[in-house]
Amino acid sequence: MDSRPDSAYRFPIGPWSRFGAAVDVIRINSLAVKHHAARRYWVKERNLGSRWVINGANAFFRVVRNPVFVFANVAAWQNWEVRCFSLLNGDRFTAFSVGQAVWMDDLPGEDLALLARQARLQPVQLAAAGAEFRRMHELWSPEFKAKWSHGDPHLGNVIFDAGTGRARVIDFETTHRRHLPPEQRHADDLKVFLLDLLGRSTDGEWPENAAAFLRAYGCTGVLDRLRRNFVMPSGAERLWWAIRTSYLPGVLLRRRVSELQSVIP
Repeated sequence: MDSRPDSAYRFPIGPWSRFGAAVDVIRINSLAVKHHAARRYWVKERNLGSRWVINGANAFFRVVRNPVFVFANVAAWQNWEVRCFSLLNGDRFTAFSVGQAVWMDDLPGEDLALLARQARLQPVQLAAAGAEFRRMHELWSPEFKAKWSHGDPHLGNVIFDAGTGRARVIDFETTHRRHLPPEQRHADDLKVFLLDLLGRSTDGEWPENAAAFLRAYGCTGVLDRLRRNFVMPSGAERLWWAIRTSYLPGVLLRRRVSELQSVIP
């Protein structure tokens, strides 16, 4: 069975559903490719009026119990984006801010969302992602005063380089609320990634890919918390799960969420 929803699930009814769908697709930044000193960069710059969108998005996140926020202040966002990019990818790549924009090296490879759309997503790429999630969750963050977490690591934010077999994570507009303990934040990162995977995969694809990701991640304490937390929610939080899974039909999502319990090591 193909997981991609039909139009009835792509365009949900109700004011909160429509607002949530808008939050998921509205882009607060513009992106452009630029070249400087023989290097290729992605340049990200805040769009005009983005503060109003961000304030609305943050209010919506509180309603649906999504434990993250988006930086409304441009300087705070730039600082976080550059610091996080450098923390994760500074071994080979650079990022810096200029004016109202952030410049980041164009990382080699393809994002996992593209691979999923083209039916090319395989366990080897998911295993690389799992290994990278474990590595990044071991990094120390002065802002958290604890180990670092991403907040929005969906498939489109994970780049796989087939030449090196390495996955890297990008896009740091969103961050977890600072009071949350590391294990909770790390389990939430896994949940975000897995919900996107469930929504972009067929029944024949997702179990093996999810298992490869979780085996490579392998941190027992976080996986135990994920197992406890990865259950179908109710109320407003259910709306956020629908958005995260591309409005996967509810019966299908419920079955996959139940089956995932047997996939978690």
